[in-house]
Amino acid sequence: MKQTTGESAKHAAMEELKTRSMGKVPNLCAPGHPLVWGEGSLAAKVAIVGEAPGDKEEQLGRPFVGPAGALLDRELKQAGLDRKDIWITNAVKCRPVKEISKQIVNRSPTVREIRGWSETLMEELEIIAPQIILCAGAVAARAIIRKDFALTKERGRWFNGPLGTMVIATFHPAYILRQTGEDWDRTIKLFKSDIRKVAEAIESGEKEPEAHI
Repeated sequence: MKQTTGESAKHAAMEELKTRSMGKVPNLCAPGHPLVWGEGSLAAKVAIVGEAPGDKEEQLGRPFVGPAGALLDRELKQAGLDRKDIWITNAVKCRPVKEISKQIVNRSPTVREIRGWSETLMEELEIIAPQIILCAGAVAARAIIRKDFALTKERGRWFNGPLGTMVIATFHPAYILRQTGEDWDRTIKLFKSDIRKVAEAIESGEKEPEAHI
């Protein structure tokens, strides 16, 4: 697929990709769980890739709109970034679920699901052609940076990613929300630092990778 330029061309390419992706829903999504597509600016300099939609995202058909999304939006704003100028999506395009005590709850995506959506994710990012990709969580980092990516050791570092795009990984906001006490203080501080790195890199145009893929 050739890199797409121009907003109208990008819009057409994204709609075509979304339509094609609907064909994957029966095989990669649990019955009754729809596709949740990325959203934001097609001219975005920054793309944020999360793990998968949750309950709220599935209800509204939008990524990062639950409590984790609220945390992300708040920290983006504090760093001088505006969600409307960013492309936000997930590595897996539908909500992974399991049943516990007759309740449907979220679960982590399987390797099959991540691989099944990998080509779609790469095409999506190719259309956007951002300067920076921010991976929120280990699932996204392993889908984009390296399969054995170690989030706790490698977050906050720059990597060479798809199409020569610079990539950095941080904690998923949902993970941060599960922390308490000193763990909360530590993870939110690192999360803020990682987002500031993205904002500073966009502002200065200087990004120095510490590793290559």
